[in-house]
Amino acid sequence: MSNHLHTITHSILTPADIKHLEKLTEGTSGYFGKVLLYIEELTQKGIRNHQYTQEDIDQDVTLALWESYAYINLNGYYNYYLSMKRLEKCQRKVTNQGTWFYRYAISLRFCGYPEKALLIAEKGVKKVPEYPWTYLVLAKLRSHFGDKKGALQAIANGLEIVPNDYEFLTLKQEVEMGASLEQMELHYIDPDSDTLLQNGYYQDDQKVLDTFCICINEEGLERWYEIFSPDPHTYEANAPYCTFTMPVQGHKISICFAMNEAGISKLDAQWLRTQKERLDRGIWLTRTLQKSKNIPCQLILVRFRLDRTIELVYQSQKRSSEKFICRLDPHGNFIDRQPLEQNVDNISLIPCH
Repeated sequence: MSNHLHTITHSILTPADIKHLEKLTEGTSGYFGKVLLYIEELTQKGIRNHQYTQEDIDQDVTLALWESYAYINLNGYYNYYLSMKRLEKCQRKVTNQGTWFYRYAISLRFCGYPEKALLIAEKGVKKVPEYPWTYLVLAKLRSHFGDKKGALQAIANGLEIVPNDYEFLTLKQEVEMGASLEQMELHYIDPDSDTLLQNGYYQDDQKVLDTFCICINEEGLERWYEIFSPDPHTYEANAPYCTFTMPVQGHKISICFAMNEAGISKLDAQWLRTQKERLDRGIWLTRTLQKSKNIPCQLILVRFRLDRTIELVYQSQKRSSEKFICRLDPHGNFIDRQPLEQNVDNISLIPCH
């Protein structure tokens, strides 16, 4: 690593940088998108000025923890995936950072790897036993894998460090009642906000969708395989999404389920059959879009999202560089009753968030 780490922070981030990031994340909410933007601008400027390399950035644990913190608080499967990948890059540099074990375990869990998350959490409490929050995720995972006694012990260990903590006390009740891992995740850290959520004063749809990607419903996944029969030569799972190509009336179409296989396994069977039927019938195959000056466009990609909205990506048949997105609601209707025709330059066949 190059010699551009600050002597106090041992990171690319200076004390002033950290103070600014802390200001962006004060209270029960924060400007987490701005955190990522700040870090992106800071690191890219450092690379341009030859202050440090991309490897220096990747190996910076403090920097990774800030990025992970932002991703986790932005929620959504893809953000958890980005957090997981970011923390993996610097794992060789991790020593006694309890926060790293905690956030890595959380990211793994929400990306559908509860077994690996359990191993990381177990390692974390051994390496940094004084850090309380790893016991929180460890208790949930032990309970999920049938170790109720071990889960209650992890909660007791956490309460020794943070007596009367709301999260630990709430989790203790849920472990004793035999709550599922998904149920244990439907909480907020802030007690007042969590009380409102639990009492049904508002519904956090994103939080519910996040739990879909934790554990695979084997029956649901098998049903999806039967309906779509993805080509094993083109099928790629959990990277971060599930993608494959399929022939539609002589045209090769890219299919993307913007989720992992755990998320796929929670999708409604009848809804899946309806989408497969629409693909087979070719009703989305071609379209004349107004914003492309009435030039016919060819379907090249269909994205299915966890909230069951659909994105159809078209390519102009006259200018291959022109691509457009039409968004549909879960029932297959154009959102806002009209096609949303967004011209996207250099659109990737694999979507980002």
